[in-house]
Amino acid sequence: MTKDYDVIVIGAGIGGICCAAMLSHAGYKTIVLESLNVLGGRASSYKKDGCIVDTFIHTVGKAEKGPLGEILKILDKPDAIKFWHIDPKNKPVLFLAGEKYVYPDPGYATEEEIRTAYKGMGLSDADCDEMRSIDKIMYDMTEEESHEIDDVPHFEWLSKHTDNQMVHIMHMSRSMMAGGIGPDEASAGEMVRMTKSWHLEGPMSYPYGGFCAIPEAFADIILENGGEVRLKESVDKIIVEDGKAVGVKTKSGEELRARAVVSNAGIKTTVAKLVPDGALPKDYCEYAENLTYGALAEEVTSIQISLHILVDEVVIKEPVVFAIPVAGYGDQKLDAISSNPTEEEKKKLLGQVGFYTTVTSNMDPSIVPPGKQLINLSARAFRDLPLKETVENWKTILDLLYPGIKEKILWVDTVMGSAMKNFCGHPVPNVIGIGQVVGQVGENRPSVECPLPGLFHVGADVGKLHIGVELAADGALLATPVIKEYLGS
Repeated sequence: MTKDYDVIVIGAGIGGICCAAMLSHAGYKTIVLESLNVLGGRASSYKKDGCIVDTFIHTVGKAEKGPLGEILKILDKPDAIKFWHIDPKNKPVLFLAGEKYVYPDPGYATEEEIRTAYKGMGLSDADCDEMRSIDKIMYDMTEEESHEIDDVPHFEWLSKHTDNQMVHIMHMSRSMMAGGIGPDEASAGEMVRMTKSWHLEGPMSYPYGGFCAIPEAFADIILENGGEVRLKESVDKIIVEDGKAVGVKTKSGEELRARAVVSNAGIKTTVAKLVPDGALPKDYCEYAENLTYGALAEEVTSIQISLHILVDEVVIKEPVVFAIPVAGYGDQKLDAISSNPTEEEKKKLLGQVGFYTTVTSNMDPSIVPPGKQLINLSARAFRDLPLKETVENWKTILDLLYPGIKEKILWVDTVMGSAMKNFCGHPVPNVIGIGQVVGQVGENRPSVECPLPGLFHVGADVGKLHIGVELAADGALLATPVIKEYLGS
């Protein structure tokens, strides 16, 4: 049976669900079709043994002050999502060769703490001055000035200021954290904007109730405004008639008609898989095909793992834990870890590892049973090791940093980075979407508009500001007024 809508939104990732909420709130009859059985895409969560576990590992920056907060105000629901914020008394930490420092983010770290962490990287006083000078150049740069280096690779820009290997390693960590891309391909201008956003404008935040609280809040608003949200409903093709997108055909065979179709499936997937052949100009199809997620996206993401670890008591006090490799310790080799390493072996091992960990139960204790702790560790799944051994190695590393934690572990859930392909619907697994690389930022960021009338893109692919989830929300803010103008009253 055919149903008529003003808007069909393909995908309930953050961009799609935010856009649908704003359109339904504006009075447009809206339906969201999501192929998975959960909301949020890569920002989804699941429940296990009384815990709310984020499928992948996230934090947000600006929270209420960023695009999510702006959308909630548009929806007249400013308090629909509550956020935890960094506690100045309990700061994120950075491990360097097993030694603990305050993570050098000026959003909460003092100048003394920042310099102490830099010295922990082996930097001299002069090196620290150089590192802080580079930071200051980035912090002081105007947005207009940052766009002047959009087409310069970040490592090329950085190398003009320093050849210090440890400074380069720190910036590599920032690039991977903020954009999911390597600094040799990341846009220097975009890295400046993301670093300023991360360090100066939005210290880490987290939604109470787990990351699922974000898409669930927007789905509730869609339903309150008479819209629909369907899970486990895959779209097979976008229907094109008389040169316009007029609906979709689902994989179950149902045809749904609408005045506009909004795709949160990603530009590459939308153009290559959902739009019928010949409905788009050849040059646009070639443009979409040549867009990249970043050269490292598939390689790195496919060997990432998210370890979700439930511990029988609170062991880690900090909300977020980082580790980055230290220059001079060699390549990361975890094929054989001694069960009782010497101090020298321990320091060498811990000097080679890098990871990112959120302890979400420290941010919101309600997501776990009383007294338990939920640790989410993003790390490498080494190609030369079976998964079981890789997990055991990372448990051992965690135990070296927090002695005794290993024996308190109740269970470990492992989510492979390759699973991101299923959660985002893109051709390859990736962390954030179309890469914020040279040639794809600023004025060259893909547009929400499409040459096919009635079809629009939304999500992180078309967001122009912010990081990760907030980039996807920015895409919704950019797309919604354009779609409303097309639909009219």
